[in-house]
This record gives sequence, C-alpha cells and structure tokens, in this order.
Amino acid sequence: LDPMRLEIAKSYDALAAEKLRRLTERQQLAALWPENYLLPLVLRRCLPLDNDARNRLKSDALAAEADADLKREIRRRCAQATRWSQVADDYGRQYYVHADSGEASWEAPEAMLYEPPPGRDDLGNI
Repeated sequence: LDPMRLEIAKSYDALAAEKLRRLTERQQLAALWPENYLLPLVLRRCLPLDNDARNRLKSDALAAEADADLKREIRRRCAQATRWSQVADDYGRQYYVHADSGEASWEAPEAMLYEPPPGRDDLGNI
C-alpha cells in the first residue's frame, strides 16, 4: 500500500475508536445522571432501553402518528366542505356550487355535510 492510503486507513481507525470512546462516555454519564432531573437529549439517546420502555415509546409514536393523520383528514374534509356554497337561481330554487370547479348540484353534496367527529373541532383538535 502506498503511504497515503495507509495514513487514511489509520485516520479512519482513529475516528472509529474516538466515536466509540465518546459513546461509552455518554452511556456512563447517562447511567450516573440523577433520576429526579431531566436528562439532556444528547444523553437520552445513549440510555439503554428495556423492551417495555422501547414498546411504550413505539406505541406512543404510533398513537401520535395516527392522531396527526386523523387531524389532517379532518382538516382536509372541513376545507372541502367550505368550498361548497348554497345559492339561488332566478326562480328562487336553491342549489349548491363548488367554488373551485364550478360544479353544481341540486342536492347538498356529501362533502358539504361533513362534521368532525364528536369531541374534535374543525382543525381536528380535541
């Protein structure tokens, strides 16, 4: 091997060893941190998690994702409902018109009748 490649390989080895030393140091600091004080985020990532804690964090993340999806759907459907308006023709008959597409309907469109689930507002918040 030429000297340059050897030097690069040594540098990579030194970098990997330093990363391992820093990770070990963070894990030791996290283990020594007082229980009644909030652990800094840098150290929180270094805490070893048991299966119960890992499953709890995973279920919390899935619940938060499901709640965010529900909020997005509620907002989308409420926005669609506001795009419809009720107007009257020259004879006074009521019909419904979509603001963007100009689509008209004699019957109230299903999108216009949308109401958020009980306990949620138009933004999906509880």
